[in-house]
Amino acid sequence: MNNHVVEPVLENNSMNTHYQQEFNQDMADKASITTYTASAFTALWGALTFEHIVALFGLMIGFIGLAVNIYFKRREDQRAHERHMKYMAERDQPNET
Repeated sequence: MNNHVVEPVLENNSMNTHYQQEFNQDMADKASITTYTASAFTALWGALTFEHIVALFGLMIGFIGLAVNIYFKRREDQRAHERHMKYMAERDQPNET
């Protein structure tokens, strides 16, 4: 009755089938990882109260302040060391008077 409908010819190519199955499995693995990660973040976010968020924000500010202090203290120590080395080099030179 439907003689005018042409069925597509499917090649039974094992290479294409293998790669397609591998691709489908990779996509399923990525989707699964994404789903679990998103649900973990959602659960964590739901468990946090405003006080927890403020406390975490305070800790973050504290760690940033610590990192900035360490950075500038190291620069200050480096400058002091350079001044000391310059002073020692000038002191060890004989006077030309």
